[in-house]
Amino acid sequence: TYAYSDFSDDEIQIGGARGLTYTRAKYLARITEPSGREIRFIYGNKRHDDAVREYVPPHVEAGELKAYQDRYETRFLDRIELYHPGNSAPSLQIRFTYDLERYSRAPGEPSSMVKRYLTGFALVNEVGKILPGMRFSYETRSEAEYATGALVRAVFPNGAVVDYRHERRDIGGASLSHVARRDETGAGTPRVW
Repeated sequence: TYAYSDFSDDEIQIGGARGLTYTRAKYLARITEPSGREIRFIYGNKRHDDAVREYVPPHVEAGELKAYQDRYETRFLDRIELYHPGNSAPSLQIRFTYDLERYSRAPGEPSSMVKRYLTGFALVNEVGKILPGMRFSYETRSEAEYATGALVRAVFPNGAVVDYRHERRDIGGASLSHVARRDETGAGTPRVW
């Protein structure tokens, strides 16, 4: 069976004090097998302050009346825990590590251009021993115009390394604009419907 999150701050009231609520986001919280084993998903809060805005609400309304029912996520997956029946402590955890980076050079508010990058995960057994996990690296060079932020390396638990190389490829027929010439369209009368 599946269960989903019940974070109270994801239930947003619209239309004033007597209005109804809507759910901004739901997160998978638990999977239970028929044998009783459970997998639990633990979430952390994304940053949203003056320095870093990992999410930007699509609509910001002044006052108490809220009309929009925007869906966006304010949490990230921190770890996954495996529980056996009758155990109060997890028998295995997968802990994720992240970096917050601003690799984008796009125009805009710098605090809104920050992205959370998965830099690795590790397995933790029931006695708290950290087992080998994986590590990830991303393109950070500013001269890598089209691949900044792309995955460039994965290091496996046994030490094996996979390097990724990215190159620019133009896709034919994907132009964002086209000027129609008279010889392409033939004779005709312009119309507006």
